[in-house]
Amino acid sequence: MTTSDISTSTQQRGRKGLVTEIEHALEAQRTPIEKGKLHFRLAEVLEQDVLSRQEAAQHYKMAFRFNPSSTVAVERASEIYREIGKLPILAQLLDIELKTVEDPAKAVRLLRSLAEVLADLAEMEKAMACLAKALEIRPDEESAAALADLECNEGWEARVAALAESAEQMLATAPIGAADLLVRAGRISLYNRGPHTEALFRRAARIDPSSEEATLVLEDLLAGQGRTDDLAALHEELCAGVSDEDDRAELYFRIGTRWVLRFREPARGISFLERALALRPEMELAAECLEGLRGEIAQA
Repeated sequence: MTTSDISTSTQQRGRKGLVTEIEHALEAQRTPIEKGKLHFRLAEVLEQDVLSRQEAAQHYKMAFRFNPSSTVAVERASEIYREIGKLPILAQLLDIELKTVEDPAKAVRLLRSLAEVLADLAEMEKAMACLAKALEIRPDEESAAALADLECNEGWEARVAALAESAEQMLATAPIGAADLLVRAGRISLYNRGPHTEALFRRAARIDPSSEEATLVLEDLLAGQGRTDDLAALHEELCAGVSDEDDRAELYFRIGTRWVLRFREPARGISFLERALALRPEMELAAECLEGLRGEIAQA
C-alpha cells in the first residue's frame, strides 16, 4: 500500500484502524523516502488525537530522519514540544531545522527562537551566539534588542523599569505591543533572578490572554514551584478575560490539553475541556479528548 492509498482511506476507516494500517505499511516499505512519508502520515493521524500528540511528535521526527527535505515534519514536531514544555528537545529540533534552511529571513527567525529557548534553559552564552549570528545574517532591531536584553547584566533593573514604563504608556493604543514589552521585561528579570518576574509576566498575560509566550513562562514558574493551584487560578483568570465565546472556548481547550499533556493532571484538564465543549458543542477534538480521558480514568 502506498501513501496515496492510505490518504484516500482516511474517510473510510476509523482512526485506530488507519494507525494500524500505516504501521503495517511501515513494516513493508523499503525506501527511506517512502518510510518518511508514512511516518509523516502516521504523525498527522495521531496528532488529531490530543492524547497522542507526543507520540505524533516522535513520528514527525522519524519522518524528518528518513526524509530530510520534509522540513514541515520538524516544524510540526517543534510546535508540539513547545506546547508541552519539552525545551531541550525543542532546542535540538530548532538546531536541526536551522541546518536545512536556505532563506535568510527564516534562518534569522529560527535563530531568535533558538536563542529564546536556550536562554530559558539558562544556556546564555549559546543564546547570545545565536543572536550574534542572526545579526550577521541580517541586522535588525528585534535581534539587536534581544541580544541587548541578554547582555545587560549590569543595570538590568533600569532596563526592566524602562520597558515596563514604555508598556504602560502604549497600553491604551497598542495593547499587544505593550504585552510584548512586558514579556521582554519579564525575561530580563527572569535571567537575572529579579523579584518582580512573575508580576511582569502576569501583567503581560492579563493584557493579552492569547500570549503563549507569557503564559508558557508563567506555567514554568508556577509549576516549577509546585504551585499548581495558583496555576489553575491563573488559567481561570485568563479565560475569564476573553470576551469572545469562540476565542474563550479555544483557550479553554488549549489549557485543558496542557493540563493533560504537560502537567499530567487529567482531572484539571477535564474541567477546562468541559467548559470548552459547553461553549462550543461542535468542538469534536474536545469531545474526543474528554471521551478518551474518562475512559482512561474508568480503567485506572
